Amino acid sequence: MNTVFAPGRTLCGHGGVPLLWVRGRPVAANHLVGQVLRWCLDVRNTCIFWVLLLGSAAAWAGDYIEEQAWFEDQTEQLTLAEVQRQEFLPFDGVLNRGFGSAPIWIRIKIRAASPEKLQQESNSDLVLRIMPAHLDEIELFDPLAETSMPRRTGDLHAWSHDEFQSQFFNFKLPPQESARYVWLRLKSANVRSVHMTILDNSKSRRLDIHLDMIAAVYLGCMVLFLGWALSMYMAAPEQLMTFFVAKQVSAVVYTLYALGYMRILLDGLVPPAWINMSSNVWVLVFTFASLMYQWIFLKELRPPAWSLNLFISFALAYPLGFLLLANGYVQQAMQLNLVVIFLGSLIGFLNILIVREPTIADRHGSWLISKKVLVGTHFLIFSSLVVSVVSGIGLLSNSVFTLYMPLLHGLFSGVVLMYILQTRARQLLHRQVHLQAEFETMRATAQSERIFREDQQHMLAMLAHELKTPLSVVRMLVGKKDLTKNSIEGVQIAIDDMNVIVDRCLQAGRLTEDQLVLQKTLFDPLALLQKIVAVQKAECHIFCEAADHFSMYSDEQIVRIVFGNLIENACRYRKPETGIVVRLDEQSRGGRSGILLVVENQPGGAGFPDPQLVFSKYYRAAKAHRQSGSGLGLYLVAGFAERLGGSVQYVPDPIFVKFELWLPL
Repeated sequence: MNTVFAPGRTLCGHGGVPLLWVRGRPVAANHLVGQVLRWCLDVRNTCIFWVLLLGSAAAWAGDYIEEQAWFEDQTEQLTLAEVQRQEFLPFDGVLNRGFGSAPIWIRIKIRAASPEKLQQESNSDLVLRIMPAHLDEIELFDPLAETSMPRRTGDLHAWSHDEFQSQFFNFKLPPQESARYVWLRLKSANVRSVHMTILDNSKSRRLDIHLDMIAAVYLGCMVLFLGWALSMYMAAPEQLMTFFVAKQVSAVVYTLYALGYMRILLDGLVPPAWINMSSNVWVLVFTFASLMYQWIFLKELRPPAWSLNLFISFALAYPLGFLLLANGYVQQAMQLNLVVIFLGSLIGFLNILIVREPTIADRHGSWLISKKVLVGTHFLIFSSLVVSVVSGIGLLSNSVFTLYMPLLHGLFSGVVLMYILQTRARQLLHRQVHLQAEFETMRATAQSERIFREDQQHMLAMLAHELKTPLSVVRMLVGKKDLTKNSIEGVQIAIDDMNVIVDRCLQAGRLTEDQLVLQKTLFDPLALLQKIVAVQKAECHIFCEAADHFSMYSDEQIVRIVFGNLIENACRYRKPETGIVVRLDEQSRGGRSGILLVVENQPGGAGFPDPQLVFSKYYRAAKAHRQSGSGLGLYLVAGFAERLGGSVQYVPDPIFVKFELWLPL
């Protein structure tokens, strides 16, 4: 699980920060994470944190505790007088007795107060502070007490009844000119760990300020992580982020319990016993949410099914834990929670160790980060968790900082996993851009294939329609018993028409597939025009006007097709009994020398062409379908002219159908 340690009600961590980013704009979240990481690594902020800690340590330096000792009452029934006759075991710093139902008695020797302290008339009381803020019941026995009423504090007692109110548990003690003993009776269903200080009133308040500032920094980081998670969820509301947000919400609420703020906030609103029970519930809620989040995270790594199932099987312990809480078995529920946390974290780390890193082609999810980085960072997180567990059950140093090792683990794991998952998010964004580019390419290819397929279907339909007439002519003429000269000429004309249609389809294919390679040579365009006119004169009368002969450097075969298509189009669709006019002159455009070919004819039965569609592929005027044709002639003229570096345009005229073709020399 690698995220949580919460023996009793000590906050252990919030896991890490996930990120699956498939849409939205991540700039703001990236900036937020960068600011968090920079803050954590900034030397000045580190110094501020240590100034707070050292300031707190300086306050502790005025501690009035001279010696401490403890005794565990296994009978749970001893009175103070009976306890005073028992043998106490001395200890320094933190006392940690782990889980247990027996009460712990602590004997504290308070050193004598200075004469100056005794002469103070105001704020002369000493304050006995007991940490951390998750102990059920603490009772004080002080020989100098002015009242015989029991003096108690703890989670089972209202915060407003505390003698000295802060986020921790406190008692007021009068100073004395000689040393004396006081006794504490500690009982808790959670981990029985405690640290005590006795300071004068002013130092206690100053220490409260230091501790509140440290708690505020920690709580602020938790809220910041939650805010980042929410922004990520709103940008990409997917399963991993849903579980992470749920975990972070439970982490923030539990932090309020662990730092003692919830006891203050709910004071007077609900009974103290309910606050105590709800804090135990949030221990399980938080760790369960962390377990479920880690399970979703591990699923992306695709470990072996048996190891992943073993990990998630620990979730079955939580219904039992809630059942134990409901029936009053708080200690057993907290012990079960501790076992699940440790074993679940261990199995989670082993899952990361045994997964096989896929190939680049198969990578997805968390595999946007290399396995080395995942193993290294999760090893650090698991190691800090082990330190937290060992500290929680009292097997590590008895320093006061060990009480809050779980909190430090939570902050450390949060920063590390935030870095991991932010790196993952950045790589995921890069992949998303790449996939988007691939998608656009595939869509363009599909669109091109669709257009090509439609073009092929259009061409086949055109061929089926336009070849029908010449084939019918051939069938009719060949079917005659006696083939006359005119019949043979009719067959030849029909075959020529079919050849023209097929040839233009091939040329259109070359142009569409960009397979046209220009073979430029030096030739005379006027001589070329005269050859074309000579062939077409058999079909119609052509009036040709041209300047003197000159040279042109271009692809002669393509120029022949362009000239021929324009003249043939004019001849085919001219008004019957009329000719066409062809003019060829030199003309410069844009500083380039060139030729201008003008072809005019009076419109026949097909009428005037549509200026917007005249150069479109397969376009034929509505009345032009009475004659055979492919609808590709002018399309080829426009395409070939562009490839030659020229242009062609239809010039509307009230009398003539007029085309102007310009080509560079």
